Amino acid sequence: MDEVFELFSADLSGGVPIPFVVLPGFADVRSFRLAPDGSHLLFLADRNLDEVQELFSAPLDGSTPPRRLNVELSGGRDVQDDYVALPDGGAVFRADEVDQVFELFAASVRAPHEMRSH
Repeated sequence: MDEVFELFSADLSGGVPIPFVVLPGFADVRSFRLAPDGSHLLFLADRNLDEVQELFSAPLDGSTPPRRLNVELSGGRDVQDDYVALPDGGAVFRADEVDQVFELFAASVRAPHEMRSH
């Protein structure tokens, strides 16, 4: 069986670590970043296709399931590991929607019902 890399959370005062997000199948989490306001976690995972890294956002309180921020990608295309969580609740990332043609994208880390006006 392939190694599976998952995210876990644990109470700093002790306790058993529990999975932060439950991903179907054998999805591997490649990297993660905490949003500057501490409300969300961004992470790269191959949830939909093995070895195709996609960018997901999940609230730290677990109130909603992880949400994919990039468009659906196919084999040989993925999101790069240099994504950034922004202070305004956004994310910036590079992806090759067309194989080996890297473009810059922006997305909100919040689900539409969580959006705030500024």
